[in-house]
Amino acid sequence: MATGKNHELAPQSHSEQPSDAIVQSASLYLAARKILVTSLGALALTIDEGNEFLAKLTDRGEAADSELTRFVEEYVRKSNQREQKSAEVRRLTADKAAVALADSVEVILGRLNVPTRTDIEELSKKISALNEKVLTLRQRSLPDGNGASYIAQHDQEPAQLPSPRNHPNP
Repeated sequence: MATGKNHELAPQSHSEQPSDAIVQSASLYLAARKILVTSLGALALTIDEGNEFLAKLTDRGEAADSELTRFVEEYVRKSNQREQKSAEVRRLTADKAAVALADSVEVILGRLNVPTRTDIEELSKKISALNEKVLTLRQRSLPDGNGASYIAQHDQEPAQLPSPRNHPNP
């Protein structure tokens, strides 16, 4: 009979059956709870470590930003110093070139016997002095002894006065 076999497979006592099922259910519940709590712990730990890592990244980013700012400022400062040194070298080179050019021009003009400004100024002074001497000498040699009246009559510059040889004497 079929009912007899089913009866054999069933637990023998009613009291044993619920306790094994309760123990197995409790074990399963405890294992599932342990897995759930472990998963929640892993999640919480991941969040904590993620926040710490994020804080470290933020701190490092801020440090890198300040380092980068300091680096850029240092680069600009050194670049400005190099530019100032370069400008000073260019100015000194230009000054040396100007002096060398002036010296070269002076040498070339000297070889060509071209008078310098100083030479022309000295000659002008000598000519003025000679004109004064000539005027003085002509004033003495004119008939009235007063060259000023002759100059006033003929309205000529002293350098343009006729020579005493060509002047008619009375």
